[in-house]
This record gives sequence, C-alpha cells and structure tokens, in this order.
Amino acid sequence: MAASARATVQRTPHAGRAGDGGGTAARRNRLAILRPRHWLLVSVLLVEAVLLVNAGWHVVAALVRGGYAPGVITAVVINLPFGVYVLRRAVREQWIRPRTAWRLMTIALVLHIAALGSLLAG
Repeated sequence: MAASARATVQRTPHAGRAGDGGGTAARRNRLAILRPRHWLLVSVLLVEAVLLVNAGWHVVAALVRGGYAPGVITAVVINLPFGVYVLRRAVREQWIRPRTAWRLMTIALVLHIAALGSLLAG
C-alpha cells in the first residue's frame, strides 16, 4: 500500500469501527474519491440526462404519430429506466445535489432542442 493511501486510511477515525457497517466510512471515502473529479462525474451525468431527454422525445414522437416511431422501443426499455435510475441514484448517494440534477436536465433539454432544431431546419 502506498504511503499516501496508508495515511488516508489511518486518518479516517471511523473506518473499521465495529457496528457501523462501514456505511459512513464507505460514503465518506466515495465522496473523497469523487470530489477531485467532480467535473467528470457531472459531465457523464449530463450525457445520461441528454439520453433521458432523447428517450422522452421518442415516446412523444410515438404518441404524436399514433404508433411506432423509430427508436421508441430502445428508449422505453433501456434509456428511460436507466436514465431515471442513474440520476436518482446520483442524488440519493449524494454524488450531486437535487438542484444539480434539475440543472442537468434543463441543459440536456436545451441541447436536445438545439440539436433537433438544427436537424429539422437543415
């Protein structure tokens, strides 16, 4: 084990304490690991938010057409449930705040509208 890793483990006062189930220490360690690369986490969650908005678009397109729209099965079976799961878990595990999740969804919606508008106009 590297010296810096040993120092981190030794400085964690509750690590390995009987009866805590490792929950508190594990959460603190996850947050410590994620914090330096928080921008990377938010970027990945933004991509997932865009996929979630895109899945919603496919469902709306299918409803407007009154039947099947290309991509709606993948959207409903894979992208929609996975996107909801990932964003809810990110908030529940305190990787991001709820406000950040809503901001990501707003940014994703704006990006999706811009991309869709440029495709339809071109």
